[in-house]
Amino acid sequence: MNDERDLKRRREESNEPQKKTTSDYVKLNIGGTIFATTIKTLTSQGNNFFSEMFDEMDPGADGSYFIDRDANDFSIILSKLRGYDIQESIKEMNAKRRRQLIEDINYYSMKDVFSDCFDEDGILNNAFTFTSAKPITLLTTLKDGRLASLNSDGELEIWDAASYVRVKKIDTYRTYARAIAPLNDVRFVIVAFDEVICFYNITDERIAHTLKCDLTIRELTTLKDDRMVIGGADSTIEIRDVETGQCVKTLNGHRGCITAFTTLIDGRLVSSSVDNTIKIWDVASGDCVKTITCHTDTITALTTLKDGRLVSGGVDNTIMIWDVASGDCVSVLVDYKDISISFNKNNCFISALTTLNDGRLVSGGADNTIKIWDVATNQCVETITCDAKGYIKLTTLKDGRLASICNTSIKIWNQL
Repeated sequence: MNDERDLKRRREESNEPQKKTTSDYVKLNIGGTIFATTIKTLTSQGNNFFSEMFDEMDPGADGSYFIDRDANDFSIILSKLRGYDIQESIKEMNAKRRRQLIEDINYYSMKDVFSDCFDEDGILNNAFTFTSAKPITLLTTLKDGRLASLNSDGELEIWDAASYVRVKKIDTYRTYARAIAPLNDVRFVIVAFDEVICFYNITDERIAHTLKCDLTIRELTTLKDDRMVIGGADSTIEIRDVETGQCVKTLNGHRGCITAFTTLIDGRLVSSSVDNTIKIWDVASGDCVKTITCHTDTITALTTLKDGRLVSGGVDNTIMIWDVASGDCVSVLVDYKDISISFNKNNCFISALTTLNDGRLVSGGADNTIKIWDVATNQCVETITCDAKGYIKLTTLKDGRLASICNTSIKIWNQL
């Protein structure tokens, strides 16, 4: 301390410009907002923008150093430098705010300072990650809000999305599961293997019973009344009673393996197939009421928008939005008539589709990306690239958050 005082005194006597010391109090004017701190705080975690700023920049008339950047972002950066936990602040940000914060972190050369705030994919951490021992192949949301996943080793895992804890792990002693679906009774989840459907009692961590099927199963879903729908490799669709396992309706019409199911707002069933068609079914009569043909290759994903329109995605790398009543593709390109809404930004086939509570569409691609779409403008408003290799699968939680799987990871996204 005495050495610093002596240096300061000698510079005053010789009229030399005074070099600031690390303990010096400074005022920063960030975009019109004044912050008070010390050089020690600003440079406490290695070299950054401020390490040389005070030697190269003079303060203004009010004694503050003006930096034309966002004050809200700097407030978070300064809190981090002061040692405070900023994770909750980051989780509350939407995608636009996170991108802006990243820009300011880079501007101040503080990427290393924020290393613990980025996940393994380099994304500013607004997500919580569960990790399974093996690659996760299936994911669904249970009626009580928990998540159920199945990995390649046949382990059925139940995750509490509120407390971020795995609460159950059940060994199915089977591999190559084809589909997973919830029941209204939250004690149970059903998993379809090639020719067997297993009902697992989550509470007791055991198989409640099994159902042998005559067809090779490729897809499975449940209706609102808890009946289950099975899609076969031979193009057959069966509606079965959950309690008895009895087939109550057989739906015929596709000419190839069933690839996806969804239900419309009015309860009708929608199916897709490798025959490149979408069929809408009246589940009461078992009749196909509409067939839609437009994709040029296998359809791999279906979902329904909040306004009732249908969305499909396929191996032809397109996502199409359909008017259910007419069966026509919706046209939004002013210069083109009767052209479907096609989003060609996933470089590989579309592996998953879901919707957020605010009506936006989410797609997962085999190129390891998750894309958020504004269906009013047909614009991709956010792209998230996952570092792990594997097909993306998606589900929307009961509280509106998005959950995704890629390889061994499940991510729950707090804001998108």
